[in-house]
Amino acid sequence: HNTFRSWRAWGTTGGMNPWGLGHGFRYPSWRDNEDNISLGPYKPGSRGLYRPEISEAIWKNFMGGFEVTRAGKALLANNGPLLAYIGGDEQQGFADKDHHYYEGDTLRKQVVLINDRRQPVRFEGSWTVVRDGEELASGEVDETVSPGENRFVPFEAAQVGELKKGAHGYVLLEVQAA
Repeated sequence: HNTFRSWRAWGTTGGMNPWGLGHGFRYPSWRDNEDNISLGPYKPGSRGLYRPEISEAIWKNFMGGFEVTRAGKALLANNGPLLAYIGGDEQQGFADKDHHYYEGDTLRKQVVLINDRRQPVRFEGSWTVVRDGEELASGEVDETVSPGENRFVPFEAAQVGELKKGAHGYVLLEVQAA
């Protein structure tokens, strides 16, 4: 999902098409079921092809009967009209995936906001930098993004205190479209 986010921020529109249920979706075991289900009697005035029975597998397929895998959930989460995520810094670019820092380094990142709706969208929320359970820095996000615009909002957090070997940290982004 990281690669797809970067492609979207670059404005690349293709490359992740799950055709033939190949990326993130699969047919459940009932697909091989040979049973038929009744669609009931023909109703005068109905439009389209009429069949008194249809294969249960075909019916469930038309009714959205596929399983979404972990990859499919990532694709769906990153392929909506709105997307917000933590990207790399301004110097290295939003696609940078640095995760390792030395004592005294300053963590520099960007909040990436993508609006593919047809009207402006206001993103509201916050970002927080945490290391070993301690909050190092936080800030607010309040940006109105025009239709078709990708907005990059830089932020930074100084590494305060001694950095122990094996320290664990993360950046939390919580954003809502208002």
